[in-house]
Amino acid sequence: MSFRNALATSKAVTPLRVVLRDRRARRVASAFTIFNGAEYAVWVALMVYSYQRGGATESGLVALGQLLPAAALAPLTGVLAERYAPEKVLAYGYWTQSGTLALAAMTLAFAGPALLVYGLVMLMTIAITATRPAQALVTPLLVRSADELTALNVVTEWAAQGAIFVAPAIAGGLLVISGPEAVFGVFAVALTFSAGAVASVRVSHTPTHRERLRARSEIVAGAKVAVSERAVGLVLLVSLFSYITLGALDVITVALAIGRFGGTASSAAWMTATLGAGGVIGSIMGGWLVGRRLV
Repeated sequence: MSFRNALATSKAVTPLRVVLRDRRARRVASAFTIFNGAEYAVWVALMVYSYQRGGATESGLVALGQLLPAAALAPLTGVLAERYAPEKVLAYGYWTQSGTLALAAMTLAFAGPALLVYGLVMLMTIAITATRPAQALVTPLLVRSADELTALNVVTEWAAQGAIFVAPAIAGGLLVISGPEAVFGVFAVALTFSAGAVASVRVSHTPTHRERLRARSEIVAGAKVAVSERAVGLVLLVSLFSYITLGALDVITVALAIGRFGGTASSAAWMTATLGAGGVIGSIMGGWLVGRRLV
């Protein structure tokens, strides 16, 4: 391959080009961006709400109560994307998150019981566990090569980290103006846009009964590989501890902003936004991965 051809190939798989030239990729990436922002904004508002009710103890227990059921059901919800068309699972997941969040906003607005609010957000968290597997299955179906897949993942991460930076800042403003119910309501509406964006995307056929059975056996085989292969297990272990750290940071950030520094609910949201700022820098650096050895 000549230098000119190599340069043309490199340009063809730059992150922004992959997204801009494919309408389906734009829709999926945009929906995933909104989803990431909503997830963080809602989580911050929930931690602030629970901290104001019962301090760090209640916010920690609420965080645990949200994550444990989601972790237990994640293998089951993740199978949905394998057994059915992943783009449909993605859309239904966004609709479910939007609906449960809207009900939680109404509960708060009418001074309903806190346990009901926690339960509704827990249902949203469970629905989230189907979103990422479905996103992971849809994304490769939008591209034609490994470099294009890396490029699409990079630009999606840029947008997602940008949303994690912007959304908590928006939540901070809404907490000043109104309260957690405003955060829940605004992002419930935002998630309807995510659902609408992917509703018309078609990237796969509806699996046959035989394909569904094969998918189930492949999931079992994947679990065995995760146990038997040290490298795979290590990657999963690193991912597990990263999420544990993030979960702890969510509680600690609220406790520091309000309890230690004497700030307000919005202070906690804006402090969380700084995590997204770091993520934006890291995701931009991820652009260097395109065309390189990913290990």
